[in-house]
Amino acid sequence: MDACDHPYAIRMLANRFSVVPAQTANGKPFFLMNLPYYLGTRIPEYAGYLVSSHSLPG
Repeated sequence: MDACDHPYAIRMLANRFSVVPAQTANGKPFFLMNLPYYLGTRIPEYAGYLVSSHSLPG
């Protein structure tokens, strides 16, 4: 994430959907979307949602 020019990350896991604010070890803030495996075929739609509904202040 420190090398990215955007503040978004998507993690696939066997859990429920959520978007949480996070921070790298170097202090860069970002949004982490936790996406259940069964939604893996819909990553483009959920990525669009993440970008359009979450932004860092400033």
